[in-house]
Amino acid sequence: MPQPNLPRTARNAPASWVLAALLVATPAAAQDALWTANRSVPATPSADVVASGTLVANPNRVAGAPPYAIADRDGKIVRLVEPNGGVDLPAMVGQRVRIRHDTGKTLLATQLTAPDPQPLQQSLPMQRADDLVRLAQGYAYVDTGMDCPPIMMEPCGPACPTCPPPCAPVCVPVSPPPPGRCELCTPRSFVFGEYLHLRGIDGDVTHAQQQNGIGGAGTVPFGQIGTVDTDYSSGYRVGGGLWLDECSGLAVSYTRFQVDGTDTVTPPNITGGGGAVGSLVLHPGAALTASVGPVTANYDISFRLADVMYRDAITCSRYVELNYALGAVFAQLDQTFSQTGVFGGGAGGQIDTRANVDFEGAGLKAGLDGRRRLAGGFSVYGRTSASAMTGRVNADFTQTNATTTALLANSVWEDNRFASILEYELGLAWSTPKERFMVSAGYLFQRWGGVLPTDEWIRGVQSNSYVDLDNSLGFDGLTARAEARW
Repeated sequence: MPQPNLPRTARNAPASWVLAALLVATPAAAQDALWTANRSVPATPSADVVASGTLVANPNRVAGAPPYAIADRDGKIVRLVEPNGGVDLPAMVGQRVRIRHDTGKTLLATQLTAPDPQPLQQSLPMQRADDLVRLAQGYAYVDTGMDCPPIMMEPCGPACPTCPPPCAPVCVPVSPPPPGRCELCTPRSFVFGEYLHLRGIDGDVTHAQQQNGIGGAGTVPFGQIGTVDTDYSSGYRVGGGLWLDECSGLAVSYTRFQVDGTDTVTPPNITGGGGAVGSLVLHPGAALTASVGPVTANYDISFRLADVMYRDAITCSRYVELNYALGAVFAQLDQTFSQTGVFGGGAGGQIDTRANVDFEGAGLKAGLDGRRRLAGGFSVYGRTSASAMTGRVNADFTQTNATTTALLANSVWEDNRFASILEYELGLAWSTPKERFMVSAGYLFQRWGGVLPTDEWIRGVQSNSYVDLDNSLGFDGLTARAEARW
């Protein structure tokens, strides 16, 4: 939080002036700490003089209470005084007195002396005017080394209306208290909604090819290779958080995304004929040859994520905010593939081939998120997380002749495994002045490791090999987020 500029005279006031001003509007609990801290600040010109005030009769007499007190310029009681040592306190009532060897809330009469007149100092060490020593309880402490008598100073708001001569009573601009470790990061509780515009990567299925015959010797690829890829699609993420204290809290989120793709391969135009479409997903043991008509494939990928996280601040300043998070995550990834075409051969007809691969697991998640504030409410942000999960993969493969209803191939497989999710996001955000509302846009990358892509599952079925069926899938794209904070 930016600090207000002190008037030149106030900035050059000795520390004892300003320390005394703290007692004017500081709660009693804080005054003890302030006066105790004051004993470590050298006073001028006498090293044993701390501050001054007006001696008055204690207006709040209760049984055993000291009969006298010291009041500030507003009449507020800042210290109590016990008679001792034969000091004539009644004769000093109403006079400004100095306090020597401050010992806390209650003073002895021998710790008070009447102030002696002091000449005004006419030269100020201006080179030390910006030497800010301390901020506390809403007032500024400065020590410029001036040799001025201790004078009680009063707070008077955000700026001094006038600047009195050196060593005269002056007012002190009110400054905010120094922020705690997380105070500059408030507000902390939040709800958000995020739009996802992602595509699948490393999950494409190559399903068919154009060729120059129906199969057998002399048949070679002759044109397009058909691949079902997953282009950009929409998803969402929603969540919120409730903070337990100024630094830490709990956050939850739920993410859902689905993307699909379609591809059709037709026979190539070959002079003299003979163009056909060969399937790359049929089981080689089935008595089937190529198709002379179009072959169409569909592929769908979807995932769901839910997490519960404990978040805490690592650092938080005027410009930089960094948090870590630890928690649990549940994940579900579904893949569905199908191909349809009319194929020849002994088992020919309309052949429908389907493959499904599902993963479901849960585990631990850790993350970091940070923000660097810029001008005009803008900031750059980054988020990253890693999840380690155990779960189960369930996969099946079927090949059916829809014309004859004959089941040509069927394979069902499951496996327990370790899986991981790595995610990062980078972008630009804008927030209102008090950060009650924020919008952001960025790039997201997400990688699922240890899962089973559909293309690899189909190759395992075709080769009758179910060992080391393990690979990764990814998603990337753009995100847009709106967040309300309090």
